[in-house]
Amino acid sequence: MAKKNGPIYIEKLPSNYDDNYAHSSAQAKYLKHFYNPITGERFSRTDLDEKKDRRLNKLTEFIDHYTPLCFEKKTVTILSCIVSQYKYPNIGYFFECIRRKFKRLDLKLLGKYWQRDVGETQGGRHYHVLIALTRMSKKQLEKIGAEKYKPNTIASTYSNQEYRYKIQYMDNEIGMYNYLKEKQIYHGTGERNFGCSHKFFNP
Repeated sequence: MAKKNGPIYIEKLPSNYDDNYAHSSAQAKYLKHFYNPITGERFSRTDLDEKKDRRLNKLTEFIDHYTPLCFEKKTVTILSCIVSQYKYPNIGYFFECIRRKFKRLDLKLLGKYWQRDVGETQGGRHYHVLIALTRMSKKQLEKIGAEKYKPNTIASTYSNQEYRYKIQYMDNEIGMYNYLKEKQIYHGTGERNFGCSHKFFNP
């Protein structure tokens, strides 16, 4: 039998490690210990580390699938949304509302990705959402109030109870990816902290 390459799993133990992700004081549930027989290195990973890896993989899948269609073939438009969790406690309700708006403009939603976040200064809870749609015209972008993507332009509105969501269209294939991949996981009790479409459709 061939010898398995890579780190060897040793054991999983309860963790008292306080991993402060996105100012939420998330408490890791367990700590996995590994050993690399090639380097002799021993290292550990929490369940929060693994969850962050899964989230990054989903984000990367979305970006890898849709950025060539958006920026090279120009058959897709990618929208970036910041959505108030105060107004939309359930992210599914936001997608129901935004789908109706897209349907009125004869646009097809092809794929989506979202993750929770907490404002760094005011602590406002919100979602970051990426949506891939059939290619939108300038007029359609204007009708839904989409602006050119600029990071950190509405941070002060997170805690505003009147604020619902902000839509921006992507003109740089790495801008939002680089921003989101560095975000820590917001860990809420009984809440999913990220999600995406089960399948990414082409236009």
